[in-house]
Amino acid sequence: MLYLPRTLQAWDQDAFIDTLTEELNQLEAGALPLQECLSQGSHVIEDNDYKFMLLRRSGNEQTVELTIGVFFNSIIAGCACADDPTPADTTSEYGELQIRIHKQTAAAEISVA
Repeated sequence: MLYLPRTLQAWDQDAFIDTLTEELNQLEAGALPLQECLSQGSHVIEDNDYKFMLLRRSGNEQTVELTIGVFFNSIIAGCACADDPTPADTTSEYGELQIRIHKQTAAAEISVA
């Protein structure tokens, strides 16, 4: 289970998206379902330098619900043989994620939108 306590605390503050970005970038590799968002590459580059854009936010008494856009990089992995003609270039990718944060515990559920 993922927890986003600082994001929850910043819910009504001007620094909300900055706090969300910082906290999401501190998650361990693979915590965000970015592999499911790939459209060009075959592997997500886990560099923890993702850029986020808040698309929608709402809340009720139990949860905070967010839809965010995420910009990240991927590669098309080849065999890495000496005679492989395809270089391992990075490709820019974009995906949209749904985040639900439970107000009592700061537990977060993240899925592809």
